[in-house]
Amino acid sequence: MSLAQELIDNMEKIQPVIESLIATGDAHLEALKKNDLTLLNDVIQKQDLIIRDFKDIEKKIILGQQSLALELGFEEYKIEEVAEKINQSMATHLKAVQGETKIKLEKLKQTNELNNMIIKQNLAYTQKLMQMVGRLTDQSNSQTYSVNGQVKQEQNNTLINKQV
Repeated sequence: MSLAQELIDNMEKIQPVIESLIATGDAHLEALKKNDLTLLNDVIQKQDLIIRDFKDIEKKIILGQQSLALELGFEEYKIEEVAEKINQSMATHLKAVQGETKIKLEKLKQTNELNNMIIKQNLAYTQKLMQMVGRLTDQSNSQTYSVNGQVKQEQNNTLINKQV
């Protein structure tokens, strides 16, 4: 099998993986909307497994691009230069697969950006609520929880030593 065909095969293998990441990204969004932590945890675990597969295939693609470029006498992989040196049908197929992959990766990027914005918004909302609760319960200028979520314990001075 030629290096170009091997590269095409690996780029075709990564497409369903990207589609799975998009689907789990959508499930992640739904879990965030519903505030379902159990579902969110399950989705994150699935994403972790899919990302491992993605990384393995991505390494093969990068290695394939580098090997193909070197075999054709280029310092780095550029689809336009490579396409000129391989047969026309393979070049057309390689460009099509690479174009499809770029489109799917862009969709994945948009999904991840949306999820990250919602997570940041939820964090800001939670911090604001903690500040408000802190002000409402703040009678002696001490809080049980700080804005960061750290526990602040106040020491009560008593005449009896309760430490064991």
